[in-house]
Amino acid sequence: MVEGGGVGVGVSIMKLLSYNARGLGGGEKRVEVRCLVQEKHPFVLCLQEFKLITIDDLFINSIWGGH
Repeated sequence: MVEGGGVGVGVSIMKLLSYNARGLGGGEKRVEVRCLVQEKHPFVLCLQEFKLITIDDLFINSIWGGH
């Protein structure tokens, strides 16, 4: 996304979403995070304290939605 303020002037905007996801192993919390991702459309998603041993494509798609 590029927004300009004048001739030849542009500002690139990168959205970063940081979320303390304690308890992300449960489906309810994943739905909450996925809704935030769909609403905010972040370029980068940082998850803290999710305490999962395995992160695979299925998990990532459950959060990111296959974008």
